[in-house]
Amino acid sequence: MTPDDLLELFLDTADAVAVAVAAIDRDVMRDRTDRPGQYALDLVADAAACDVLERAPVRIVSEESGVRGALDASVSVVLDPVDGSTNCARGIAYWATSIAAVVGDDVVCALVANHATGSRTTAVRGAGAFRDGERIVRPPTGEALRGVTSRRRWIGRALGVLTALDLTWVCCGIDYPKLVEGDADYALYGKGKPWDHAPGLLLLSDHFVAGRLTQTDLSKHVQSHTPNGSCISVYLRTTDDRKIRVRALSFANAARRKLGASVSKSASVVL
Repeated sequence: MTPDDLLELFLDTADAVAVAVAAIDRDVMRDRTDRPGQYALDLVADAAACDVLERAPVRIVSEESGVRGALDASVSVVLDPVDGSTNCARGIAYWATSIAAVVGDDVVCALVANHATGSRTTAVRGAGAFRDGERIVRPPTGEALRGVTSRRRWIGRALGVLTALDLTWVCCGIDYPKLVEGDADYALYGKGKPWDHAPGLLLLSDHFVAGRLTQTDLSKHVQSHTPNGSCISVYLRTTDDRKIRVRALSFANAARRKLGASVSKSASVVL
């Protein structure tokens, strides 16, 4: 399948999720499953999404249902049917469907569907990011870099010469398009699940010097669907051409046990 074929598939998938979630009775929107952090609405959305994706010769790696579909396919589709489940359950507008196609270790195309606004942000490797079919032109980065973080305990902290961090929009599917559009200059996360970050990092590729999960981490998630620590780095250039790297580290549970209780998730900045 070509990237354009995959994006059409992803658009159909996002539409199916929107219809499925809209049909859920508001009285049960906050119902949980036996799995920690998972809502019943996640499974409804996942079933609708996978029903569409399984019509194509792709391997599906879903946050909600694991690995399924054409297991020997060359294309793996990383899926978060409802990115921002708690927001969705509570009727808060910040939730999205995030989907990316991975071939080998590379994300080749991606879609983030903002269900509150109906906006669809897409990207194909090497071709840039588009919102509803129009290329996104990011405004110039100023001297005072604006940073956001999903880790509430990091809010208000200043990394090096950077300004204090603000809270993200608490949904990667909302955060990354806002980064591309210039509402913030960098984001700092404590976890690196591929369904959260693979789609958005491709959106950034034309506007940021680099932004990606490490190849090994992405490959491990796609191949084995096992949680592990990862490193996310976003590189950007300020107006005076200084390159700044912001790195978020999330240690695997096993590594924490090995290194001792004093080891915790941390952040660093290199100027």
